[in-house]
Amino acid sequence: GHSDLDACLDWFAELVKAEDIDDVEGVVVGSLDFTVIRLGTADPIALCLDQFDGDHEMLAGLFDGNQLAEQVEEQFETLTVVTEAVLIPNIAFVTEPLRGHDLGLWLVAETIHRMLPTGMVLTWPYPADCTGPAPDVGADPDADSAHIAALDSAIGRLADPFRRCGLTPVESAPWALGMSTAFEALPVARSRLGAVRGTAV
Repeated sequence: GHSDLDACLDWFAELVKAEDIDDVEGVVVGSLDFTVIRLGTADPIALCLDQFDGDHEMLAGLFDGNQLAEQVEEQFETLTVVTEAVLIPNIAFVTEPLRGHDLGLWLVAETIHRMLPTGMVLTWPYPADCTGPAPDVGADPDADSAHIAALDSAIGRLADPFRRCGLTPVESAPWALGMSTAFEALPVARSRLGAVRGTAV
């Protein structure tokens, strides 16, 4: 309910743990905050992204007006299928005692499957301000190199879970991850994570 524009809507999915197959109520043990943006409407995507708290505006450069940027379309072959919408996973949470069982990954993959029949998934794997203070440029080349290497390593580690959901780096913006339903990567990743649904913890 944070959007005033018709082109986008923010959603909140809940992860529920059931005691057994007949437990219809269960207990909420996790959640996923995500946004769905329809392409081709009168609303510029940058304006849609600017409405939300967090780092959504980081993705503005991947759009051109109310469509995907040309480089993104070319990489993900979005012209070969009808690309109606973009789904942006934002904040995934699993309560601490249940972490380490891929429940968050399953939640993201299942949400993409249920909420995006055709379209693109785009996200970023780390907070915009996670880089910390940069070293003095030029003051110590070794410190600059170490800072860049540490940042690349951190981004890689934070991106790994999203890669297991079928996402891959966006070539024109390597800090971002994406995937189109034109490829098999999303359903294949969901299939691999399917066993998580029956996990006993």
